Amino acid sequence: MAQRVFLHVGCPKTGTSFLQGVVWSNRAALRQQGLAVPASMRHHYRATLFIRQVWSKRSTGAAIAADWEHLVSLVRRSNKDVLITHELLGPASAAQASLAIETLGGLETHVIITARDMARQLPASWQQGVKHGGTRHLQDFLHEVVERGPNARWFWRAQDLVDVARRWGGSLPAGNVHFVTVPPKAADSAVLWSRFASVIDIDPDTVDLDQARRNESLGRVEVELLRQINEVRVKRSEVITDQRWFKDTLAKQILAQRTEAVKGISLPETIHEWIRQTSHDTVDAISQQGYDVVGDLADLIPSEQPNTGGPGPAKTDPSDLLLTAEETIVDLMDVHRRAVKDNNRLTGLTESQQRTIERLRRELEGERADTAAP
Repeated sequence: MAQRVFLHVGCPKTGTSFLQGVVWSNRAALRQQGLAVPASMRHHYRATLFIRQVWSKRSTGAAIAADWEHLVSLVRRSNKDVLITHELLGPASAAQASLAIETLGGLETHVIITARDMARQLPASWQQGVKHGGTRHLQDFLHEVVERGPNARWFWRAQDLVDVARRWGGSLPAGNVHFVTVPPKAADSAVLWSRFASVIDIDPDTVDLDQARRNESLGRVEVELLRQINEVRVKRSEVITDQRWFKDTLAKQILAQRTEAVKGISLPETIHEWIRQTSHDTVDAISQQGYDVVGDLADLIPSEQPNTGGPGPAKTDPSDLLLTAEETIVDLMDVHRRAVKDNNRLTGLTESQQRTIERLRRELEGERADTAAP
């Protein structure tokens, strides 16, 4: 039976893709130090669906429940510490979180919440929504967040640090709720990993960080182009479900790789004071609860001069949009040409596709190891 269970529940856009990349690509090294990461990334994702009771025709309740039962069985069989990680666990209700913890059979449970300052979270969360087909302007998104309007419910479910801790830590000792703060923007990503590793009792220097995947951000022009593409798709009543082409190929493989992209979206100065006050209130509330903080709560207070005052995406020069669109069309043609030439053969795959195949191979080997070893 597992010694301890660590549930890394988010929050989204707090280095979770990087941390999960480190974890999944270094499972063997982690296992040698007494930490198991059971099953596969797919199982951890589908665990979020089961816990939050979200399913569809493609992912039925029975199939998701079976995946969850398989994951729990591996946790119970393990004689090591266990880590389950996915940022979509965070939005679960208090009842759903409590039931998930109960299902683990009374094992010593720890909840890990990675947290980043609001000045970086706001544009990152808006951009992520655009990557998933959103059409709202940044200004409209910010207005909804500040007013806690109906269109900002998901944001607050996922990003309200105090509420996430309350929902997931309600049945746990305060010391079993760990806040890992994301260091300032200029810091090396290894700092975040070192903080996270200290919670799960792993020597941070024993893993290879080069294999970690990162969720690349888009520049101001690129994200506005993507948003306008979404508007066209909505007008055509197109259901935006093909994430492989839209998010992975167009957003990540092409737009995020543009060397001239300005990495950073300016927030209007009018929201600066609200961000700072909200951040101070959050830090005060966390401090009063006695949670374990790894890093520094000061990391959650934005700098005196955050990325504000510049032109927002809505004010992008049309000529910049046109140039970006033209170059993107050429890049898409190249992607299509390579896909036709490769004709689904394993030769000539892109680096991204090769990494995906390698990741799936490692997951399969890891799942076999989990099944075979106690």
